[in-house]
Amino acid sequence: MNAANIAPAAELSALFSSLRIGVPVAAGELTLVPLLRDQLGPDAELLEEGLARGRTSVTEVSESGVVARVRVHHTGDLPLLLVDGEQILGAKQNRIVNASFLVGSGVSVDVPVSCVERGRWQSTGSGFRSAETTLSAAARYGKLRRVTASVTTGRGYDAGQGEVWRDVDSYLEHTGVSSDTSSYADGYERRRAEIERRIAALEPQPNQIGVAAFRGEAMLGIDLYGSSTLYERGHAKVLRGLLADAPNGTTASASRPVERVGEALATLAGARVTRARGPGGGETLHGGAGGLVVGAVVMDGRLYHATVAG
Repeated sequence: MNAANIAPAAELSALFSSLRIGVPVAAGELTLVPLLRDQLGPDAELLEEGLARGRTSVTEVSESGVVARVRVHHTGDLPLLLVDGEQILGAKQNRIVNASFLVGSGVSVDVPVSCVERGRWQSTGSGFRSAETTLSAAARYGKLRRVTASVTTGRGYDAGQGEVWRDVDSYLEHTGVSSDTSSYADGYERRRAEIERRIAALEPQPNQIGVAAFRGEAMLGIDLYGSSTLYERGHAKVLRGLLADAPNGTTASASRPVERVGEALATLAGARVTRARGPGGGETLHGGAGGLVVGAVVMDGRLYHATVAG
């Protein structure tokens, strides 16, 4: 991993300063705040799209496999966007992607991942499929903080495998699921019907490129795509992760959500970040300010995806 100087990122400040904050929407225990942008932005192929069209494959790195890496090959005309925390299923065990990455056309690269199914190391086929969801919000944003700490101290995209397993165990406990392989996907399956019911009532708005989420008074985090085209297609994947946590009885809506999101974006616009060469192309950005942390992926001066932990 080749990391560059720690400094504010023009890509983040340009995106954050161009956002409009929409009207908050209630979704059970969550308050969702749409983030809108009138400008055009970059496009990419999402993992589920590349796999379905036969332009992308995700496999173990070898017959014996390596827990912390999977191999991604992409041949599409657009770069492939792997979203921070998204889950892949199959092969020797289910994994999540440790950060947002871009994979260029014609590129085959080993991508840093973490296991979310520690009780299985046996192949169910030669490749992975997309779960079309990220890890639950609580676990995903905790992972982002650990990866950011790892990147900014020169240790690569390490999510802390032990902590990831503990997060999965906690998720299974909270969803009331006993999983033979300690699989996050088994816990998620218990919540799937309720999640899909809520998503059906949460269509993306015109020019929406992202969403900020509160659970009660706590700001969970923010997801931003580089364009409304990308966000529209990734909308359900992000919401599935946000809605995945089991209800905890919170009933109060967030106070001042619009103002608080604006303050968070203003704080992060000048955040000092570590810029590193991405494994499949482009660059990753990791850093923070004011107790917030951000991870992002950029290419040719354009931001494709950013995740913020509140």
